[in-house]
Amino acid sequence: MSTIAKSGLKANKPTEFTGSYTKSEEFLQECETYIELTEPTASDKAKIAFILTYLKGPTPSAWKRQYIVSTNNRSDSFDKFKERFNAAYGDPNKKSNALTKLERLYQGKRPFEQYLADFLILKAESGLQDESYLTRRLVNGLNERLRLKTMTTGKSTWDLQTHIDTLREWETSHQSYQGFTPFQPRQSLSQGVPMDVDKKKSTTVRTQNLPKLTPQIRDELRKKGACF
Repeated sequence: MSTIAKSGLKANKPTEFTGSYTKSEEFLQECETYIELTEPTASDKAKIAFILTYLKGPTPSAWKRQYIVSTNNRSDSFDKFKERFNAAYGDPNKKSNALTKLERLYQGKRPFEQYLADFLILKAESGLQDESYLTRRLVNGLNERLRLKTMTTGKSTWDLQTHIDTLREWETSHQSYQGFTPFQPRQSLSQGVPMDVDKKKSTTVRTQNLPKLTPQIRDELRKKGACF
């Protein structure tokens, strides 16, 4: 179900949170996006109350009840609430898990932009800053076409952002050329079937139907130096 925001945009309501730590960060992002589109001026208490209504299942519901009744939480800011929520449901091994996923990340048949989005998310979650490693990981995870083009056309002196910008340019060009119709040379015209000319007639065509010379005409031609 979607809600029409005050800005005129439609906003999908957040997915209910049932306690999976792998979904906790995504859940908070959905909630914050929804609030930003529908009630950007809402108070911290209103934001916290809104998010609590989407905690479902035995464990999240129990955590919600203890949060509400605890006197220590009544003065929480929205940031403090998110801190408590992440302490309870955040991934405790977020960085190491992100690093493992980054090591195993490959583009395959996916579009480059989709692969890049996953790469940048895992880069941020892992906290890695080593440009050399990140560049190698980006290139090694590409599909064969882009990886070979990078290794033959790219430069080892490029930083990570230059690699990303260049790969985007190559991929855009590749997609543009895919819409072109391949060039096909014209087929040569058919030579047709050779005419069936009678051999005897063709060799005697120069003498066909010529009148026979009389002795008188022959003498006149000899006097003129004509050849036979």
